[in-house]
Amino acid sequence: MHVVNIGIYRPNLNYSVIQVTNPDEKLKKLQNLILKSKGSGIIYTATVKAVEDLAAAFAGTDVSFALYHGRLPRKARTESQESFMEGRSRIMVATNAFGMGIDKPDIRFVVHFQMPGTLEAYYQESGRAGRDGKTAKCTLLFDAQDKRIQQFFLARHHPDQEDLREVYKAMQDLSAERAAIRFERLKEKISKFSVRRLQVMLKLLEEGDILKRDKTLGYRLLKKDVEAKDLVRLAEDFHRKAEHERDALERMVFYGWSGFCRWKVLLEYFDEEVEWNHCGHCDNCINPPENVLSAGPVQRWDKNEQIASDTDKSRIKQEQEQELAVGAEVEVRKAGKSKVVSTRYDMVTVLFPDSQKRTFMKSYVKPLQEASENKGK
Repeated sequence: MHVVNIGIYRPNLNYSVIQVTNPDEKLKKLQNLILKSKGSGIIYTATVKAVEDLAAAFAGTDVSFALYHGRLPRKARTESQESFMEGRSRIMVATNAFGMGIDKPDIRFVVHFQMPGTLEAYYQESGRAGRDGKTAKCTLLFDAQDKRIQQFFLARHHPDQEDLREVYKAMQDLSAERAAIRFERLKEKISKFSVRRLQVMLKLLEEGDILKRDKTLGYRLLKKDVEAKDLVRLAEDFHRKAEHERDALERMVFYGWSGFCRWKVLLEYFDEEVEWNHCGHCDNCINPPENVLSAGPVQRWDKNEQIASDTDKSRIKQEQEQELAVGAEVEVRKAGKSKVVSTRYDMVTVLFPDSQKRTFMKSYVKPLQEASENKGK
């Protein structure tokens, strides 16, 4: 077999990052990009809500757009895709549900309204531009706060041992019905988990040879006497994967902050080497930031190096972690009083009086005493 590897570098793609600090500024920057851009393009968001918010913002304007996300009915998704592919809609506003198998050669720009979780995802999605070989622009609207969205996805989708045991116990109970267990039936029995989280746990149990999916897409148990240690091992394996995904997210943030050649950062991430240090057509090469004007090689990313850190931030973080320690009584904005079960990264899982466990960003959770003081002000 003769293998041909042409690498990932595509000189017709011009990468750039626009720093923003609030939603209004981000929307204005996006509107300016659309006005200045010619031809068709894709605007990617990380959430369904962002797609719908942009649709509301574009309504009544001259922007010809279509929408695409996983919660739309299949017929609506198909109509949106056809409208974009046939040129009736100039812009597609979509989550990452849009793109697999899409081969529209004349996409002139791809804008990420919110950053994805990895550089792999960013390169794949932005790489849908310029497949005809002509120049195309790939722009990231970078708000550091968007990192929290991806952290939320990571925390929400990564189960612990107790979650796996609960799903396994539900599978055991439903197995008495002898028929293959449909996903909808399982979701009814343990409604506390979101659809995505339950799907992740079923996939994990499937990879651990504890259950299998048959031709009817129903689930059947392969092991009816799984020991607790087996579930612990599965959870630990998944948490190791979570660490890798966390590192990948930090690399994505590094790309957003970096003053170095965008293409060199991408190439370094994918372990590809080229003889040059400047592509000459990304934003940092065209307008180099003053603090990185150097003839030396590109700085390599180091996960142990924090982009912005100081003693005060470290002290504040330690105090916050102590306040949100396991077992601490807290109050969640718009959800009520609860007790901390676990914390991970910028996320905290709490247990409500009705025995329901939910995960929130730490900014939504306050120690009970602090929450009471704030209400009194």
